[in-house]
Amino acid sequence: PGDAAERGIKTGDTVLISSRHGKVLRPVYLTERAMPGVVFLGEGAWVEMDEEAGIDKAGATNTLNGTLPCGQGEEPWNTCNLQVEKYVGPIKLEPDWKWPQRIIDYKEDK
Repeated sequence: PGDAAERGIKTGDTVLISSRHGKVLRPVYLTERAMPGVVFLGEGAWVEMDEEAGIDKAGATNTLNGTLPCGQGEEPWNTCNLQVEKYVGPIKLEPDWKWPQRIIDYKEDK
């Protein structure tokens, strides 16, 4: 909350989260459970890229972390350097629960 207040961000705002690898949009929920300087971003989102803006509207962590191994035999999905700012651009985020469900139909070759 302290970091957010410095940036004029409050719960419910849309933020642009940027790294050297990419950008995502997400709605904000502020909590005292995070240390200052820490951002939590849930995993599991499928990329929903706005091609014109180059911004992932779904908040896929891979968009921010890139594909560089960390050197310890692990991919870097648990940590990266980010910048967070209040988003006032043209993209409007619909709540995730309003997005159409994605269903993959795996059919066996015959």
